[in-house]
Amino acid sequence: MRLYFQTLILILVVTQMSNAQGVRFEQGSWAEVQAKAKATNKFIFVDAVTATCSPCKWMEKEVFPKKAVDAFFNKHFINYKFFMEKGEGIAFAKKYNVFGYPTSLYFTPLGKLVHRNIGALDDQDLLREGRNALNPQKQYYTLKQQYESGKSDPEFLKNYVIAAAWNGMSEIKPSYYNKLVSRYLTKVGKARWSTRVEWKFIQQYALDIQSEAFAYVMKHPDKFTNQKEVDQYREKVIGVRSYQVIRSSNASTLNKYKELLQNLLGAKAAPVIAEVTYKFYQRRKEATFEQAQQYFDQYCNDEYELNQGAEWVRQQYTTKDKLEVALKWVNKSINLEANADNTETKGRLLFKLLHYAEARKAVEQALEFAKKEKRDMQALTSLLEDIKSKL
Repeated sequence: MRLYFQTLILILVVTQMSNAQGVRFEQGSWAEVQAKAKATNKFIFVDAVTATCSPCKWMEKEVFPKKAVDAFFNKHFINYKFFMEKGEGIAFAKKYNVFGYPTSLYFTPLGKLVHRNIGALDDQDLLREGRNALNPQKQYYTLKQQYESGKSDPEFLKNYVIAAAWNGMSEIKPSYYNKLVSRYLTKVGKARWSTRVEWKFIQQYALDIQSEAFAYVMKHPDKFTNQKEVDQYREKVIGVRSYQVIRSSNASTLNKYKELLQNLLGAKAAPVIAEVTYKFYQRRKEATFEQAQQYFDQYCNDEYELNQGAEWVRQQYTTKDKLEVALKWVNKSINLEANADNTETKGRLLFKLLHYAEARKAVEQALEFAKKEKRDMQALTSLLEDIKSKL
């Protein structure tokens, strides 16, 4: 009897250890994984990663061990963690256009790529994408092929828009995607745009600031659920377009967008224009102090951005007046949320302003934060020694 209970306990322990392992990733070569998938008639899930990718490590720690994820992926897929920066991974990344990490790719048992998505996903999003990868009506590449072959009924177009938004934006142009959205909404008809289902679709996927759908919502806000949702939708669309303009390299694109914002928002356009103008030129390393000052003095309330702006001024300028403006920004950042980064920036600014006692206090505070955050403290320690030598 004693032996029976010992055996039972051992079985339970082994079972718990097995369940705690999470998603099982295959060892071996890509060819071996493909052969196993073909032999077992299972789809392949490839977790394309790099050794230094923080979001990849987050998924490995927080998502893949989840019980539901474990059960679903181990049941339906041959799972393979593939490092893209070495060995076979280099050629694989080139062949399948993998450039952002993590990237999830899904292959049929015969090795045909049918689905993908880029970026870290939580457990619910990953499970949804896994299910979509098994469903021909939701597989991104299957839908893309069908669309290019002429399929265009409303239900199909809606599925393709959603798949493209989640899975295809890395390889299709915004104009192509916007045309898909417009084509679906045209098929549905304006009379249905304000229904609960289609309004939800518009809020999530019709994000082109020059689209007919956006213009219609702005012209007829009373037709939709409530003004708060309309305002949130407008802010979302502006955010998308602002991001695109900031990343463009054409000053005329910026100027046209500023005109559009003025017409759309009137007096409320100033904060958006100031932010987009500064970030556009900052990305090109052409920002002026005046552009930065207009944005950070009047409109920015983001702890991270305020600190970045202050650090930029510290590195670019030496005059007392500009450094003191930057000190004001970093103090605002600290008031929002003090951390190792902004207290270090404050210390460096004060050191440059020759306020050594105050600089020492700020750097000591930064060291305390760095210690709690388990960060490398060598640079801060060296800075503190430099400050002490001046006292």
